[in-house]
Amino acid sequence: MTSEQNALRRDRAALEAELTAAGTTFHGKTCKCPFHTDEHASAGIYQGEDGAWRFKCHGCGFGGDVFDVRANAQGKPLADVLREAAGPSAQRRPTPTPAAPPADGPPPDEAPRIYTLAELRAFRGATEVNEYTDPDSGRIDLITIRLPLPNGGKRFIQARPEGGGLILKRPPDPLPLFNRTRIRAAERLIVTEGEKCVLALHSVGIVATTSPMGAGKAGHADWTPLAGKTAILWPDNDPPGIAHMHDVAAILEKLDPPARLWWIDPAGLGLGPKGDAADFIAALADLPIEQQRAAVEEVLSAATPMGPGRELHDLIEATISGRRRALPWPWSGLGKLTRALLPGTVTLLCGEGGASKSFLILQAAAWWHAEGICVALYELEGTRAEHMQRALAQAAGDARLTDPDWLRANPADARAVEAANAEALDRFGLCIHEAPGEPPDLPALAAWTEAQAKAGAQIIVVDSVTAAATVRDQWVIDQAFIGRAKVILRETGARLLLVAHPRKGHKSAGLDELAGAAAYARLSDTVLWLEWHEPPAKVAVKTALGITTFGVNRTIRILKARHAIGTGARLAFTFDANSLTYREHGIIVKANRAAAADADEEQGQEASA
Repeated sequence: MTSEQNALRRDRAALEAELTAAGTTFHGKTCKCPFHTDEHASAGIYQGEDGAWRFKCHGCGFGGDVFDVRANAQGKPLADVLREAAGPSAQRRPTPTPAAPPADGPPPDEAPRIYTLAELRAFRGATEVNEYTDPDSGRIDLITIRLPLPNGGKRFIQARPEGGGLILKRPPDPLPLFNRTRIRAAERLIVTEGEKCVLALHSVGIVATTSPMGAGKAGHADWTPLAGKTAILWPDNDPPGIAHMHDVAAILEKLDPPARLWWIDPAGLGLGPKGDAADFIAALADLPIEQQRAAVEEVLSAATPMGPGRELHDLIEATISGRRRALPWPWSGLGKLTRALLPGTVTLLCGEGGASKSFLILQAAAWWHAEGICVALYELEGTRAEHMQRALAQAAGDARLTDPDWLRANPADARAVEAANAEALDRFGLCIHEAPGEPPDLPALAAWTEAQAKAGAQIIVVDSVTAAATVRDQWVIDQAFIGRAKVILRETGARLLLVAHPRKGHKSAGLDELAGAAAYARLSDTVLWLEWHEPPAKVAVKTALGITTFGVNRTIRILKARHAIGTGARLAFTFDANSLTYREHGIIVKANRAAAADADEEQGQEASA
């Protein structure tokens, strides 16, 4: 390398000029890469230990000095560029000296170069040049150009009409769709990712379209020409391609009238990674056109419907197959009246202090675990050992196992009970998570919930959510937590059960009396209120044997049941202080002594009859 070439490599202005000529824009040392569609300035320049200034793009991976950039921009081998720079043509592109701005402000922008269509077809080794034509005027309003990259990748740039020719700038949004003349007359069409796929489908007589600029850019296009049409979405066989086509679907179903949407699963077509419609047709190249079209039509006939109808179909099929079902409670009436444990749902259990909510939750969690349902229980108050001690007492039906005096007086009995239940409780204990020294905040609880859901937990319990660390503007954090939780649950199919307290100073049951933001009441699918009665309340309860009177010390009000008929109902329970467990009696039909007496009399008359 000559001294002149080395001097050019150490000249920052020379590198910047080369990049500017290739189409980049600078922001200090960072810049947008001119060699791929770069919306976020993923590239930059730096000076190496040898003094040479180099360019590096973290998006497409290309990097190099002024000569590497020139070679890539011109589509030439590096050796040819160096050879040219060493000869008389080395002065072909002299290093510009930045001009001092005039005293009254910066110089005006240089006018963009105007190209002919023929020049763009030969531009830097372009492998594709696609014309977007206005069906009314017949004029070109957008051109997309596919350029090869040295690493085997590709870069797309756009051109638009201006100044009697074409300039290398895309039109303002919204951008037009490809092949609008044909799709205007079509009732059914295919949506693909890329013009190459559209042209391949057109070659076998099938109308298709695409938006410019590839995956992730659907929002830049004007999709209104597809309003009311049947659109079959054919994504590329890779995660970005599938995500892109879901973006398209979200746009098309909001058109007026909405497009009727169908989906082709690329994974079922025998295509390799990133395989697309063009690859599918290319594999049929040895067949007559009629057979190629028949093969594509077979793929189209296997497409599945999308949109609201498809969502309803999926819900019904998931319910029929059992994939979508409400998990049971240990208490059958509560489960039937609420259907509270459907996939993706949030249940809120509220009750005043001393109502023994934690015993209810612990009994339910142990029962779910024994039934083979994967449960994760986050206890924000107390240690795991303390909650396992309660679980042991519930399993043995003996509250004395939680009494320190009794344990000290009866060590042999306590150890025997522990040994008898050790194996089961050791497994159940793995489901219990205790809070660290300081209670977690709600973002931390959301992260824990997400981790448990992704690990396969079917029921996730937080006892209690109102014990989480509080901050200023707590209502904002509450709303963000419940909103994020709903997203996690929808994605994984898990169920979330939150234990909460009433608002301070409020003991009456009601959605407005819940502690925390209104989002808890609004976004929860089921809201339960556990009430404590001391002395026990005498209630008339509907059971399988008729109406029976019970004295109960606990009731559960169903304040909200989105997925069942139980809203407004009350269930009678007894909390047994000797076993620390709950027993369900049935639905309360009358709840005062006189009414209960009437119920007894009515039942007696029915029995006599």
